[in-house]
Amino acid sequence: MALFLSKTGLTGILILLPLTAAIIIYSFLAHKKRVSNEEIKEKKYLGAAAKAADYVPECQNYLITNIILLSGFFDKSVIGLIREDRKKLNNLRKSVAEMNLDIKRKKDSVHMFIKKVSDDHIEAGAFYVQVFDYLREAGHSMTYLVGPVFSHIENNHPPLTLTQHKELRGLSLEFNEYSNFMIYILKSGNFDEIKSAIAKQADLIATIEVIKKKQLSRIKKGESGTKTGILYLNTLNESKNLALHMGNLIKAYRDFINSMTK
Repeated sequence: MALFLSKTGLTGILILLPLTAAIIIYSFLAHKKRVSNEEIKEKKYLGAAAKAADYVPECQNYLITNIILLSGFFDKSVIGLIREDRKKLNNLRKSVAEMNLDIKRKKDSVHMFIKKVSDDHIEAGAFYVQVFDYLREAGHSMTYLVGPVFSHIENNHPPLTLTQHKELRGLSLEFNEYSNFMIYILKSGNFDEIKSAIAKQADLIATIEVIKKKQLSRIKKGESGTKTGILYLNTLNESKNLALHMGNLIKAYRDFINSMTK
């Protein structure tokens, strides 16, 4: 460009001015569009909350919605694995990915709450972040559970045994009961029941550990194939992780609410 200007002088400058202006205007409009899109996203994921207090019911509703999703996805993954339903598992995998994207966007917007919260409730900001950290981890556990299940069926690996069917169905029912209790706490705001929730979590994890020991025994005796055994143990491990993340989530939500109302 320097060579061009040295040869053309004022004429070259006059030629370049409109081009430069066009580039600047385009950059400005592109930036404005990006800002506008980000504002739209923030309004969507913040629920147009006008002040910090508005985030309390919004957070409650968001958690209830996603715990319902997680519980449903868990049950569908078990049914899909038992029935070897590739199509439904593929659709489930996509739904889990969509849920995780939504949670990520929500988590990326937590700074807006921190900006609005008063100095008297500044601790609430840290707990609010924790809530979505644990929800994000729960979403990841669901991804790590559903993905291998789909791959197992997609690659036509050996099916589960009837004994494993029975164990997973029982686990799914217990997980659903645990999830429903979490939803009850969220709806009622009765945080005294968290002790009962942790007891249910302990029972659920104990069930998982019992099933895991049985599976390891089957592998040792040669009663379970390698591929199926690995998948089964992974499903149990991610079920345990999911239960733990949900327990941490409800405790973080309690601390968030208490910080906002003190």
